[in-house]
Amino acid sequence: KEELTGALTYHTVKTANILIIGPTGTGKTTFINVLKNPKYSTGFADIDSQTREAMLEQNLFNYGGQFYMLQIIDTPGFGDSTDDSRTDFEQEELILKFVKRGVTSLDLVLITVRFGVRLEAAQVDTIMNVLRFLGRGMAANSALLLTHAENATIEQRRNWLRNMMDSQLSDLLKFCSKKVFFTGMAGNGTATELELTAKKIRDDQLKIIRFAADSKPIALAGEE
Repeated sequence: KEELTGALTYHTVKTANILIIGPTGTGKTTFINVLKNPKYSTGFADIDSQTREAMLEQNLFNYGGQFYMLQIIDTPGFGDSTDDSRTDFEQEELILKFVKRGVTSLDLVLITVRFGVRLEAAQVDTIMNVLRFLGRGMAANSALLLTHAENATIEQRRNWLRNMMDSQLSDLLKFCSKKVFFTGMAGNGTATELELTAKKIRDDQLKIIRFAADSKPIALAGEE
């Protein structure tokens, strides 16, 4: 809905709370940066810039005249091998306390997995523990987010999903009722190639944003 009053234009804004969890290096923070700019690309200097603390960002997006206000919780990754990293248990506790304190409901939980890479059993267990804390009902609003999938064809995406059912990821996929989204980065190339990749990424992102905005918020159960 849009109303024009004098020099002011009023728009209807859809809102959503999104929690992003996943192992270190799977692209949680990059996904947020790409949301802001579909042509975003990281260089070698950015590889070690991992999220150390849980952070909450509010971002307003305009897609085809529809405005979306997304409150996104970016969390530290699991399995960080750096000397100052927390243990998986400490990472889990940090996320649970932050979510319990800062947000009362969630419209979408995104579990990041790097496209073409399998998770370790311990990483899957940690993620499942977080999901159980959020409550059984949160499964309706949970989905896997396969990152770094910008160059994957539709057939490659389908093949990877089939292979996931025979891997450590099967439990996560079942919890999410096989809801899966894709994302990536524009990378390098000609101006035309970057435009085409950015459009593909934006189309993938719009599916995520619409799902979050149209979801029924689910209250956190806090089952520990």
